[in-house]
Amino acid sequence: MPATHELNMTATTLSKRLEAELKLLKRLIIANDDFARAAQFARLIEERNLHAAPFEPDCYLLEAMTTALIVAYWRPFSENSGAGTVASLPKAALKQFTPPELRLHDRIGLHRNTECAHSDGDIMGVRVSVRELNEQRFVIPIHRDRSGLLSREDIATVRTMITKLLGYIMEQQLRIQVLLPAQERF
Repeated sequence: MPATHELNMTATTLSKRLEAELKLLKRLIIANDDFARAAQFARLIEERNLHAAPFEPDCYLLEAMTTALIVAYWRPFSENSGAGTVASLPKAALKQFTPPELRLHDRIGLHRNTECAHSDGDIMGVRVSVRELNEQRFVIPIHRDRSGLLSREDIATVRTMITKLLGYIMEQQLRIQVLLPAQERF
């Protein structure tokens, strides 16, 4: 029969493992929602054929939908801070990606961190043009067009990537749920 100290250590270890699995489960649940939302934005871009209409107002709708897709897709991978936050999705979720998918994944992260979730002029590449008309000077801002951050092909690839990620999430949720005691709330 094991000593009491050994039983307490086992219970503590099990408790820490269960706590880690619960944190992961919460991240998976949140990530599932984020990826479902990103997939919805991608679907809307495709259904409305927004890449085919480069003029107003559709170019603004494409920019808005692309930005929303990028932010929602990247949220599970971003390092969160503050009370009550959960860790990023494990890197294991990316193992099923092909090399081109991994490159697109990294590019989405770069877009999110430089153009979609920040307003720093240096990061955004904002420039100005100074013009003169009738001896009056005018400053004209030059912004980068963000409606083309992801091509039509990128959008289709993102949808495939999200399907793979949702499969990973489902597998992990099924693995974790058998560890949890029935009739409990966490």
